Amino acid sequence: MAERARDLMLAVEQRLQELERVTRDTATAQWAQVCKAEGWPVALVAYHVARGFDRVASFIEAAASGEGRTATTGTRRTRSTRGSRASTRYRPATRC
Repeated sequence: MAERARDLMLAVEQRLQELERVTRDTATAQWAQVCKAEGWPVALVAYHVARGFDRVASFIEAAASGEGRTATTGTRRTRSTRGSRASTRYRPATRC
């Protein structure tokens, strides 16, 4: 299990590095643009994606330690509602 967990964590880290590479040179105006699919600013979508990776990493760590997968809180609908509220609250979005 430990070897599999290391492999999975390496894959997560590689994807996070790719996200960082893609977003590194994003201009402030681009961060504030609204994504058509979600209706959220680019900055919030990038944050949402990064948090998803963080969540996956915590599942891998829990499984590797023998704790198993931790339960997620909220339904997809409540998480989406929270994201929509955050989208409104944090406009205009800027690069962090």
